[in-house]
Amino acid sequence: MKFESDIWIRSVAAWFPPRRETAAGALAAGRIDADSLSQTGIVAVHVAEDTTAPEMAVRAANIALERAECKPDEVDVLIHAWIYYQGYDLWSPPHYIANQLGTTSALPMSVHQGCDGGAIALQQAAIRLAAVPGERTALITAADRFAEPAIDRWNCQRVLVLGDSGTAIVLSTSGAGPTPFRLEAMRTRTTVEFEVMSRGFSSFSDYPLAAGIPLDGRFISDEGLARVGNDAFYATARSQVRTLILETLEEAGLTDIGTQLHVITLPRLGNASLEAIYYPVVESFIGAQKIRFDAMTGHLACCDLAADMNDLYENSIVPPGKYAAMITVGGGMTWACAVLRACEY
Repeated sequence: MKFESDIWIRSVAAWFPPRRETAAGALAAGRIDADSLSQTGIVAVHVAEDTTAPEMAVRAANIALERAECKPDEVDVLIHAWIYYQGYDLWSPPHYIANQLGTTSALPMSVHQGCDGGAIALQQAAIRLAAVPGERTALITAADRFAEPAIDRWNCQRVLVLGDSGTAIVLSTSGAGPTPFRLEAMRTRTTVEFEVMSRGFSSFSDYPLAAGIPLDGRFISDEGLARVGNDAFYATARSQVRTLILETLEEAGLTDIGTQLHVITLPRLGNASLEAIYYPVVESFIGAQKIRFDAMTGHLACCDLAADMNDLYENSIVPPGKYAAMITVGGGMTWACAVLRACEY
């Protein structure tokens, strides 16, 4: 999707709780076995002890608004993404976030699906800004806190470890003020047959976590993978990622990928998934750095994309005029790619 209007990323921010759990400590305490840990490549993750997911989103958003030199009442739409429990039952986290920030003129809404939710929220915000007259600024937030006893962050999934965080992006149709990136294009690709890998074969339940706690995501994904077939899954996933990157780069207008594309960021999914799916695809893009940022955070669910963008921003990784292709994925499965052009940091 090539946006007809200019869509600028005015700022991005990530907020992490100060407490960390280390892989070495988890291994010594018997919370994860050595074989499982080797499949993740994780050194440490952030753990929120007394800060809720919406509160982490608010903290990230305050940083992003300050960096963008944007007043809360200038925000026209606020989209919040999450995958796990936000602290209350049957309520609207984006309205809470808007109230805490003072973005009282904004329409609060949410994207609640897989771990690509942050990317889908960014895409939907860009579409809205391009389509709705008079709307100039969007705030995209994401946050998750994977708290015990319902979630065992070291064993919930076979190949990754879950970390807590909040992120925020300020998106605008105006290039005035700080504009570290321009959103050039964004695309998605989906294989709905893979939704069984997040569902398994147990019966529908009447209330959350009815199958017991902690959630056994390993068993669920193993059941689904057995149905899909190991070879079919990985072959399809690699094909989808390859096609997605090429299509998005083409829509972004890159005519010389070898010199224009500076970096490809990879999902925070751990060693096993990256080696089986993503590395075989991105190695063909000669000249572009291939970067993963998950070693000190683990998998951040809906925060993955914005956290990657924040790392690009805070470390000035992409020179002005060069491009970054950012890959993320969520259960279902949907892959997303955003192509950014770096401006001035």
